[in-house]
Amino acid sequence: MAYSYDHDCPFEAFITNLGKYNEGELVGEWVKFPTTPEKLQEVFERIGIGSQDEFGSVYEEWFITDYDCYVDGLYDKLGEYESLDELNYLSSKLEELGDAEYEHFQAAMQISDYTGSIKDLINLTDNLDKYDVLSGIEDYDDLGRYYIEELGTMEVPEHLQNYINYEAYGRDIALDEIGDFTDYGYVYDNQNRFEEYYDGDRENIPEEYRVMVSPEEPELSYEEQQEKDSIMLDEATSLAFDMDVFFRTAEPDYASTHPAEHKRKEEIADLLINGSYAELKGHLSQIAESQGGYSQAAAELLERMGSFDEEFIGMDDRMLTASMELAADIDYFFREFDMEYPVMFPDETVQQIVLHEHLYKRDTSAIKTGLLNMGREKDLTEETSPLIDRLTDYEKEFGINTYTVYQIKSGKDYRDYRFEGLDYLEKAGLSVNRENYEPVYAAPLTPGDTLESIYTDLNLYRPDNFHGHSLSISDVVVFQEYGKETAFFCDRDDYKEVPEFLTSEIIQEKSEISQEAKDSIAFYAAECMEFPTLGEYHENLTLQEAVDRYRSIPAERMNGIKGIGFTLEDGSIYDGMSYPLVAGKRIDLDGLSLVEHFKESPLVREAVADIIRALPDLQIDDRENYLKNAEISLEDDYGMIDGIINNGERGTDKEVQTDKPSVLGQLSQAKKECAERKPPETGKLGKEEPEL
Repeated sequence: MAYSYDHDCPFEAFITNLGKYNEGELVGEWVKFPTTPEKLQEVFERIGIGSQDEFGSVYEEWFITDYDCYVDGLYDKLGEYESLDELNYLSSKLEELGDAEYEHFQAAMQISDYTGSIKDLINLTDNLDKYDVLSGIEDYDDLGRYYIEELGTMEVPEHLQNYINYEAYGRDIALDEIGDFTDYGYVYDNQNRFEEYYDGDRENIPEEYRVMVSPEEPELSYEEQQEKDSIMLDEATSLAFDMDVFFRTAEPDYASTHPAEHKRKEEIADLLINGSYAELKGHLSQIAESQGGYSQAAAELLERMGSFDEEFIGMDDRMLTASMELAADIDYFFREFDMEYPVMFPDETVQQIVLHEHLYKRDTSAIKTGLLNMGREKDLTEETSPLIDRLTDYEKEFGINTYTVYQIKSGKDYRDYRFEGLDYLEKAGLSVNRENYEPVYAAPLTPGDTLESIYTDLNLYRPDNFHGHSLSISDVVVFQEYGKETAFFCDRDDYKEVPEFLTSEIIQEKSEISQEAKDSIAFYAAECMEFPTLGEYHENLTLQEAVDRYRSIPAERMNGIKGIGFTLEDGSIYDGMSYPLVAGKRIDLDGLSLVEHFKESPLVREAVADIIRALPDLQIDDRENYLKNAEISLEDDYGMIDGIINNGERGTDKEVQTDKPSVLGQLSQAKKECAERKPPETGKLGKEEPEL
């Protein structure tokens, strides 16, 4: 794009060494924006940022002495101490505009209320649809004629047209619309909502726009890393032991839910090492805030968790790892259930990077709404629920503020609840129960959002991805702010807070825990696995009974291939379904991995492990690494993940694997390769320095 005076960038800034300036010396350099971290670092080195003065003090500070702007109206809006990251972000956004959009931006900037900071200007580039520009309209007379003759705002007989004061009419329109005349035509605010996509936090500037690179921590040697890992393992093991003992003492149901003490301690240690301990932390926080007899002990454990996190994990690392894992799982889910998705996004690695960046930048709502719509419209609610829950947990852990709209489920069973106010529900003996609702839409909760503004947005400026009905009576809006939730019922006259909407979920969670305790698995053995009714067939067996029956069936029988299967009783859609597991001398774990519910079921995982122990001669089909996943859940030697169930005690010295890169490493490398394919930037033009 060619800017004013045929320049090749939106603006330039003269960056000056503040320390030398205070000493009476002007040392600085003109920098074109947008720029790169490498170019900016070279400028800093040339003007002495990072060097020492004669007394050994380091020149660390800089400021901007002057600007040359090639965007009309921008010069007066830039200051001496602007963030270089924000300047680069703004200039990059301007460069991404087309010619028409660029003129639209310059016109909008002359009347917009959102020009008081770089943050506002950045957001203005994404809100140009809030301002309409009528090109060719230069004064009030033009405006009046345009509205009457082109838009037909009033019918004027031909014999009276020479008597109309078009100028006065145009002036009234401009006053009413708060419009103004610019070099690009008449511009006015059409009263659309101004969306704040960038909140002013440098951490939320996309990485590709940042130019101020923090110094990297020095890499540890192999020996230093091993020592740190060893200390981390010891700390995690000790903390996990104490947490497990605490929960067994403080909570009556804990021991029955986790009867295997050693296994549970290892599970907690794994969660700590992986940085996936948000649920544990929340649980301890509830006990610590209860003012009961165990609150002090819980508070001490929380403090130890905080120290562990600060020393070994850190929020950025936890968020980076969690967003990478979540992005990979979301991408995999869409590829599995949405036929159009792989066509639109054929490169898995690139798309996972895109999803990761959205999550890492705290932009979770669009992804969540996409899953909500997919679940409701393709009858995949059960399949999408785990990912939606993980997104919610991710938001709570990292303080991402959102709101979610819940609406009454469809069907005649919910007819008495739909579009009814609280008075009616109370008289009818009904309640605002979360079980009667389904989430239909999620969005970021920005500082300016209120219940009324949300109502206006969803009814008057309906987002494209909002597939529910217009916000109405009986709907519930849940605010999630800094990890805490508040629910509001849309009543006839106003919103009413309904804390029972949130407590009903807790009751539901308890009932689900009770259901888990009732889950069971039974086995069958058959002479013919393809047609079990042919020949010998035994059902409702324990695993050992099924193995004994399997062994007792003579191999010379010709009815078919003998084998073992299972029936899971857990209240899911697979409840009561018979599933073949062993056929002949083969166990098909590849096929089992295709059923996500079986893949995640602890009962099925344990059954697989027990069958392999009981029948060690089985040939195992396991390209999907089912055994490795099962071992993570069942093995007592966590960390020795090799697909061999219970293959020995945990060793104290482990050699770090370096031949297989992590998902994070793969995505980072792919992103680097994508970046390296960009064309090189043009060189800088010379520029005179400003006077001191």
